[in-house]
Amino acid sequence: MTGNSVSIPVTGVSVNKSSTYLAFTSSEQLIASCEPTNASNQDMIWESSNESAAIVDSDGLVTGVSKGETVITVRTVDGDFSDSCTVIVFEAGVLDTSFNSVGYVVHQNASGGFDSMDLGHSVTEDNNGKIVVTGYSQGSGSMYLVVWRYNVDGTLDTSFNSQGYVVYNSGNDDRGRNLIVNGSGNIFVTGGSWDQYDMKVWKFTSSGVLDTVNFNPPNGYVMFDSGDQEDGRGISLDVNGNIVVCGYNRINDPFDMALWRYSDSGVLDTTNFNSPDGYVFFDGGDADVGYDVVTDASGNIYVAGYILSDSEANVAIWKYTSSGSLDTANFNSPNGYVIFDGAGGAEYNGNSIALDANGKILIAGGKYESSELKCAIYRFDSDGTLDTTFNSPHGYVGFEDEQGEAYALDIDESGNILVADIFGKILRYTSLGHLDTQNFNPPYGYVNLDSASTNAELYDIHVDGNGMISVTGSWAEGINTGMAVWRFHN
Repeated sequence: MTGNSVSIPVTGVSVNKSSTYLAFTSSEQLIASCEPTNASNQDMIWESSNESAAIVDSDGLVTGVSKGETVITVRTVDGDFSDSCTVIVFEAGVLDTSFNSVGYVVHQNASGGFDSMDLGHSVTEDNNGKIVVTGYSQGSGSMYLVVWRYNVDGTLDTSFNSQGYVVYNSGNDDRGRNLIVNGSGNIFVTGGSWDQYDMKVWKFTSSGVLDTVNFNPPNGYVMFDSGDQEDGRGISLDVNGNIVVCGYNRINDPFDMALWRYSDSGVLDTTNFNSPDGYVFFDGGDADVGYDVVTDASGNIYVAGYILSDSEANVAIWKYTSSGSLDTANFNSPNGYVIFDGAGGAEYNGNSIALDANGKILIAGGKYESSELKCAIYRFDSDGTLDTTFNSPHGYVGFEDEQGEAYALDIDESGNILVADIFGKILRYTSLGHLDTQNFNPPYGYVNLDSASTNAELYDIHVDGNGMISVTGSWAEGINTGMAVWRFHN
């Protein structure tokens, strides 16, 4: 004899998460469970309170649409019980898959020599929004300078030297360290020829040709040779279009910080910049090196680097007037420069410098703690004093979780600070000096590009006019190392 089956009613429902972060265009499966688990009718209805942020299908698969927040609710058909999950959809820190379909490109063998080593050292954009990178490639017997130009979709711009990149080889181990692009799309690269130990500045036209007509003809580059070793590390254009380069000179052993100024035609400015030299060497008594340079609207020049003191390399900032004199009246008077060694350890290089909208000075570098190098950002007021409102009361902030060193930084329109760490991390800090764990790849505040099978090293970062982030460096997989460009939403 068969009896009638007993219907077991639903008494509740629960979702496996109460809240979650979701990158836009990505998906996450939410799981809902009826109570009791043996309820007869376990049919459920899913809905999103804000479908412009995220949508949900009939099985609880949530897909991000755009930056925003929504509440995903599940309801039981039997009894109308409900539970929900708050979904915060973010864009910042997500790879831009419109860029080469995966968000990055890797280029190898630009020199045509070996497949072993190509590296990007500096990245910016031109006035058409194209991405311009300089670095070098391992050639036959030496390094070759390379400039690459990419379209915003990640393809090489074949209108640039017909192949999307240009290679320069003097036979003297040429390396591109930094670059800047003027309003006409001309590209100025600084670095050096290491076999000759000379600082160089090259000019390439917007079509990818060395400008042998207008820039120190017939060469298309300028070379500074004092009879000893020089190298160019940072480059900027001032308000008059002059080219300002920082680096070092070894005429006073071991190193002096060096600062040169050239006209846009490649002539050393011996008339108006530290006349009659056209350059400045700073000798602090020990090793001094300038790694990056920026100019302001008044033509003042700020250099970041290091000064070796008591066998420790400490973060240094120099400020020069437009005439090439240390600004001893207005910047850490009476010195005209700052040596910072008060962050609880032996400091390291000031690798990158930027001025924010309020004229404050941001420095990317590192600091040693317990014999381990950590990524660090410092902020100073315009007079050279440490800005203790930044990560108050310190004036600096370090990423303490892992070993690292900040090689570059840039500032977006909201005052957020984007940082490239040599060991493959991209970090974003708020203008207050806090890691942006709420909005940039939450809940982390950073993106790590390293993986078990590949090794990423990051050397420069740039935020463009549309708020997109471009990062360059190298990508090693197996025995080969390629120049890499990554593109992120910000």
